[in-house]
Amino acid sequence: MEITKYFKLLLKNKYLLVLIPLAAVVITYFLVQNLPDVYKSNAQISAGLVDRTQNIINARDELSDQAVNQQFSNMLSIMEQSSVLNMVTYRLLRHDLGNPVPFRKIPEKFDFPGKKRLELMDVIDRLYERPSDLKDIKASADYKVLTEFAEVMKYDVKSLRSKLEKFRIQNSDYINIEFTSENAQLSAFVANAVAEEFTRYYNSLLKDSQNNSADFLGDLVKQRRFELDSLTRLLRDYKIQKGILNLADQSKTLNGQIADYESLREANRKSVVSSAGAVSKIDQKFNPKTLGYYESSIYGLNQQIVNDQQQIDLLTRQYVESGFKTNIKKQIDSVKKHLEGLVTAASENYPYNPLVAKSDLIGKKLQLQVEGDKSFYSTESINEELERLNRKFTGLVPHEAVIQSYENDIMIAGQAYLDALNKYNQVNLQNKTATKVRLVEPASPNKAEPSKKVLYIVFSGVVSLFFCLLVLFIIFLLDNTIRTPLELQRATKLPVLGSFSRISDPSLDIQQVWEGNTTSSEALSFKNALRAFRFEALNAMVPPSKIMYITSMMPNEGKTLISLSVAYAYLRTGLKVLLIDGNFSHSSITKKLGLTDYIEDYLNKEKYIDYDNIKYGKPLLKILGNQGNDESLYEVAPKTSIDEVFAKFQEVFDLIIIESGPLVKKNEAKEWYHIGGTVVAVFQADQSIDSKKEQMIEYYRSLGNNFGGWIMTKVKAKS
Repeated sequence: MEITKYFKLLLKNKYLLVLIPLAAVVITYFLVQNLPDVYKSNAQISAGLVDRTQNIINARDELSDQAVNQQFSNMLSIMEQSSVLNMVTYRLLRHDLGNPVPFRKIPEKFDFPGKKRLELMDVIDRLYERPSDLKDIKASADYKVLTEFAEVMKYDVKSLRSKLEKFRIQNSDYINIEFTSENAQLSAFVANAVAEEFTRYYNSLLKDSQNNSADFLGDLVKQRRFELDSLTRLLRDYKIQKGILNLADQSKTLNGQIADYESLREANRKSVVSSAGAVSKIDQKFNPKTLGYYESSIYGLNQQIVNDQQQIDLLTRQYVESGFKTNIKKQIDSVKKHLEGLVTAASENYPYNPLVAKSDLIGKKLQLQVEGDKSFYSTESINEELERLNRKFTGLVPHEAVIQSYENDIMIAGQAYLDALNKYNQVNLQNKTATKVRLVEPASPNKAEPSKKVLYIVFSGVVSLFFCLLVLFIIFLLDNTIRTPLELQRATKLPVLGSFSRISDPSLDIQQVWEGNTTSSEALSFKNALRAFRFEALNAMVPPSKIMYITSMMPNEGKTLISLSVAYAYLRTGLKVLLIDGNFSHSSITKKLGLTDYIEDYLNKEKYIDYDNIKYGKPLLKILGNQGNDESLYEVAPKTSIDEVFAKFQEVFDLIIIESGPLVKKNEAKEWYHIGGTVVAVFQADQSIDSKKEQMIEYYRSLGNNFGGWIMTKVKAKS
């Protein structure tokens, strides 16, 4: 149903939907007649990001798709920066000022004489060759002239951007640069100029970045080298100061010497013990007599042997303290040889004795004593040397910690130096082998593009039609006007008892309508609507009450006509009907019919109903007006009197119809409703429900079954 309303709105505005697009088409037709032809030229550049055939060394350094797309986006953004497009502007201005056939016609204002043109061209050349001079030139009058000239000729950055298209060709390594203008030569010139200036600018940025990286890494390598040399120098100075040549070799040598002396000391200890044990065993084999005889015969030899032993002991100590010098070793060997000769002579020079069999034992004893004494006396010097070596080794421990700390720092500094050096070498290698952005396909003049005049004309018609439809749709959405009984029922969620079409004839006589004296379609439609309402209203009334209130939310919604018409309609069914004009502030029925019989007289019991004649008489319609004193019901009479009078009315009449005031005057209308009965509200079509009316509708809902429903008036016939 809602979409049907929209189509009805479109049908209502059908001429508007035709005329507006038609006008747009006609206007567009005349506007596009003077449109110039359009020429497009395309140039292509290679970015060197995907195609690595030019960069063999870095061919393995593959970039991710995301990184490649990001770099392409950056390149496309740089392409439309002022740094690039300003150069194109300078070239265009240089061409038009220095060429007899400019790309675009120069306005008379800027048709400079030869000398002025040369001055402007010099400024352009300076700006093009040295962009850094822009700050100095910007304040000059020539620069202002050139800026204005570029804007008039549409060579400024903003104009170039509007006609410039650039994009990456699918997933390739190429970027397409396209420029559109009214001149084929101009399109090709700008496309090539943008490609060349971008290539020059981007390669310059890339080279500067690489050089900056190389310079930074070069300084870093020098710094790391200086730190490494400083640490090495500190370690060297420490070793010289402490007399350390090679701590590891020195420690190893001392450990070896200590081990050798400990082994020698252990061997001497074993030799002393074994020699003493052997001598003791030999002594046990000699008695005192034999020993005395023997010693007396060899006393001289023994004395010499003792002297040699003492000399060997002295030489052995010197030998150890001197660090095992060879000459002392030779002296020890010579004395030992002399001692062995004395021992041999002592063993051979003895007197004859029966105990001569034991002479060998005596020689052996002397030899063992010599060996034991040698081991015993050399042990002390070995112990002293061990103590000296241990002290020297212990003194190396603090140096080990310091040297190890220096060596760790040197190792870290050396690794940092090597890392920086590797990066520096890598950057230098990349700088020499890096792929540059290059122009691979220059733009050339092309034929004119197919005309879009017809497309513009059709587009203008479609857009204008769409705009009209959109405006009407917005109007449709914002329009909450209620035009039909069904819309009223949906909006209020209350029943609609009847609807009456708009009556164009102000002289319509209700009595003649029911008498059949008129045959107009409006009268017949009104009559049928009354019959339908008459049936629905009786069914909506709550017995035993016979009172029907005809009211409205706002004034002037047609209550008077409806009240009179409904009263006549029920009269035609043979009912005794009482119609009361209860609208004290606006007594339309009273004034319309010129009534002099007022409801106030009956409520104050100044008049009484002819009970018997009415109750037992024929059907009739009695109408009571009011005095129009702008009073409320309870101001006219007390409630007990009102209830008593209306109880009598309900005994006499079959139906009591009361036209009450509008609900906007709440107290006046609600005092009538307290008598009891069914409320029927009149709602005029083609109005919306605002917040104030919504409150009144909520009140009607609160009445429950006592609210019979709506009567909708002034409904359009088609609705």
